[in-house]
Amino acid sequence: MNGLTHSKNKSVWGKKPRDEKESDMNNLSKTDENRIRMYRLLGKLYLIEVDEKTLAAFQGMQFPEITGKSSAELDLKEGYELIKKYFAENTLSDEATIEELAVDYAKTFLSAGDQSGQSAFPFESVYKNMAHQIYGESTAEEEKLYAAKGLKLREDMFKVTEDHLGAELEFMAKLIAEAPVEEQKAYVKNHLL
Repeated sequence: MNGLTHSKNKSVWGKKPRDEKESDMNNLSKTDENRIRMYRLLGKLYLIEVDEKTLAAFQGMQFPEITGKSSAELDLKEGYELIKKYFAENTLSDEATIEELAVDYAKTFLSAGDQSGQSAFPFESVYKNMAHQIYGESTAEEEKLYAAKGLKLREDMFKVTEDHLGAELEFMAKLIAEAPVEEQKAYVKNHLL
């Protein structure tokens, strides 16, 4: 197993082959740029607790007005409203807010202090095998997908498997920048839904 790591301003990806070039965001549509940013943000939120920089970004976020009536648009609007409400009603200091969010993260994803068994395990393998265990075919499949794109997860901080949702979301951001739409759709269907 390769370790997945993430820190404040570091990618989850280790060293790339010398011939691999960074994606040029200038060649992408505004929609794709925004999709990449959203997948990276979500990936980060699944990988590590909110830090000062992320908190400041959330506090300064301007959300677009959602006027559509589709179920997805209404869900997105509700999510935006919940984030805005949390920060509008929050009277804690930034330090206390970060601590509160860290406790929520630990309870939700690490089962810290939770005896109810209601944790959300952010590993594809937990949901794709009958034993609901980490590791399995999906972990090996993700490793192969990453290797095919010349990627390997970093090993220098905390460790999780290749099928961690945070890694998968960051990989999706890579696909948006570098892969055909059909490949992106297949990845979402087979790994993120």
